[in-house]
Amino acid sequence: MKIQKYIMLIVVLFIGGASIHAQEIFSLEDAIQTALENNHKIKIRRYDAQIKAKQVNPAMVGARPTINANASYEFGWSDASIETLNLASGGEATNTIELDGISNDVIIGAEISMTLLDGKASKYRLEQLGQISQMAQLQIQQTIEQTVASVSNAYLQMAQQQAAIAITQQSIALTNERLKRTKEDASYGTSSSLKYLQIEVDLKTDSATLNNQLLAYANARRSLNQLMGQAPNTIFQVQAEVSSNRFLLLSELLSALRQNSVLLKLNNRNIELANIDVKLSQAAYKPRLQAYANANFTYLQNNANFLQSNTTIGPNVGVRFQYPIFDWGARKIKEESAVMIMEQRRMEQVDTEEYLIKELYNAYATYENTIEQLRIEESNIGLFESNLDNMQNMYQMGTVTNTDVRSAQLNYNAAQNRISNYQYLIKQAEVQLYLLSGQLVN
Repeated sequence: MKIQKYIMLIVVLFIGGASIHAQEIFSLEDAIQTALENNHKIKIRRYDAQIKAKQVNPAMVGARPTINANASYEFGWSDASIETLNLASGGEATNTIELDGISNDVIIGAEISMTLLDGKASKYRLEQLGQISQMAQLQIQQTIEQTVASVSNAYLQMAQQQAAIAITQQSIALTNERLKRTKEDASYGTSSSLKYLQIEVDLKTDSATLNNQLLAYANARRSLNQLMGQAPNTIFQVQAEVSSNRFLLLSELLSALRQNSVLLKLNNRNIELANIDVKLSQAAYKPRLQAYANANFTYLQNNANFLQSNTTIGPNVGVRFQYPIFDWGARKIKEESAVMIMEQRRMEQVDTEEYLIKELYNAYATYENTIEQLRIEESNIGLFESNLDNMQNMYQMGTVTNTDVRSAQLNYNAAQNRISNYQYLIKQAEVQLYLLSGQLVN
């Protein structure tokens, strides 16, 4: 019969897609730990932090002596016409000498130099690199927090689908029992084929719901696998029951936000960087002093010259002094721009803090409302269950129709799903509150 084939299809679906019981069980902590070890975005951020940390070095800002070697060779040809004064004839006549030939110039040398005075520009640049390195560390923390939040939400979505599948399976089991009783009654002539067909339609409707739930469950699992750095089709089960904290205090969350928020800390680093830029723009007004020592070997040979060759070798020491006098106002523009950028960063900090506080209030309101909704649903679930039991008993006695039982069954399923959804929504709201207050990783 068609209905028997249909029941076999349900069994296949259970074994192939929803045979969750034989799968490895991942706790939320397991999923988070796996993501922290394998997530690609976290690894990328860690590489970036290592690069920035290496660059915090005085050599990167010119605060260490430098040694440079240089060498040059030049080959050429010259045709020279030289007029000289004829002293023997009283200086009135001149002699003209025509010279031509090749020239070879070789210069080899090395120099050591060190900046002695630069208006503290190198000091400020080193501080700048240090702030950038600290920002890279904060960005690791930010990426970790975002990953933990994403993993938690994906895990809860998968757990929610898993719970919904269990509720639908329970509904199918009840419908199958009713179908079995109706079939037995039909064999004794106490039930009509219309009732049988009605229950068969209910079973097919439940199967379609289950099929959609299995698809959503598989998609949620693939999303979680991607966040954990695993192959998309890695099979595992999550814990359907996830504990949540229903006693979070808004005052404590607000205090934690101001102390721990990574966004606020990153904005503070941006303010510090802007302040360093102001100091660097002011350092451009200061004189620069550099000491150097070098040694050079020079060989010059030119056939089109009285001095056919010249060889020199020797060391030199000296200082170079530079003092800026006039640059058409470029330094002034840089200084004024740096001051304005610093004020802009401060305004961004105020705006970010106000935004985060607003988001925290919204998330907390959602958190409190969801807890209250769950309390109401939990207080009502017993009524829906009792109503379904009564309808099933009355159906066996023939006092109600299959439509009445089906209605009670759907109401009970909906109530179960609402309770399940609210439980996961509370946990999701908790995750959001911890994320906003900078406490999620801790």
